[in-house]
Amino acid sequence: MASTTTLPARPGRRILRWIGLGLLLLLALILAALALGAGYQAWATLRDRRAYPPPGRLVDVGGHKLHIFCQGTGTPTVVLDALGDGTSVYWARVQPLLAEQTRVCAYDRAGRGWSEPGPAPRDGATLAAELHALLQAGEPGPYVLAGHSYGAMIARLYTDAYLDEVVGVVLVDGGTTAIRSERFPAEARALVASEMQFMRMAPWLARFSLFRWAGNPPPPLPPEQQAIAAAHYGATALWSSLLAEALDAPQTDAQVNATGGLGDRPLGIVLGTGAWLTPGAPMDEARRVFNELHGELQTLSTNSALWVIDGAGHVSLVADPIYAEQTAAAIRAVVEAARTGAAMEEE
Repeated sequence: MASTTTLPARPGRRILRWIGLGLLLLLALILAALALGAGYQAWATLRDRRAYPPPGRLVDVGGHKLHIFCQGTGTPTVVLDALGDGTSVYWARVQPLLAEQTRVCAYDRAGRGWSEPGPAPRDGATLAAELHALLQAGEPGPYVLAGHSYGAMIARLYTDAYLDEVVGVVLVDGGTTAIRSERFPAEARALVASEMQFMRMAPWLARFSLFRWAGNPPPPLPPEQQAIAAAHYGATALWSSLLAEALDAPQTDAQVNATGGLGDRPLGIVLGTGAWLTPGAPMDEARRVFNELHGELQTLSTNSALWVIDGAGHVSLVADPIYAEQTAAAIRAVVEAARTGAAMEEE
């Protein structure tokens, strides 16, 4: 009977085996980290809901609820709409100042803050219609709409759709689609495009709590609102709603470009001078063009005024105590002009 000899394993095979085991271990670690992240995100979301109950009320606007928080008394009612990834708490410095003069309401768009996510589409006209349903459920007009950044687009669309309800408009560092045109510097347009790519990944990153772990410097709000803003920033719903709005941006742009003028309704435009490409730095070319494009919105009304707040950046216009006071003063000027029919005066 022939004997058999067992040959030792070749070194190359042993190396491949170790590489395979290493890859499996790496995959297991990645899956474990993702599971840990997803579990932490679910727990943190429930924790935040308990720790930060809504200060206002939730109103059904057609299958989902939006949050609205109002202070003060008087007319017209000021309606505050936050910037893209902001929530109603971003108005924490401005709202109490306005409430000394009149009724003022800050709300959360669908998926933001305490509001529930809304169904597709998420274009600007849809968001304006949801805001209308929200206000009609207990906050009668007339209104002065004050929108910050993307919120300024909603203010323009709401005014165009429900012109008889609106007696004044304030556009804070936003309101024009021209920043996506060739008039805006190429470097700035490239940044906008890269943000869109990031937005596509953001909901997945949020689901695994990466925004909570990575952290994000919250705006300089009062301590309680600052903590709430940080909690809202880590929520998956915020990033999912941001992506939905970004995907519908072409429709929103077309809708905004099709809006008409305001007649002689008071219009206030509030701009900062902080660098657009490098927040916190002095004015750069992108900010100069940004302000030029937004300044052209004065032609929407025969009764308009422009405020340029020196040193203010995009977020600090409403979050920094000094700049927020100046922004509130501009909104108050529009409220007063709407009440008295006076001509707007720049300050």
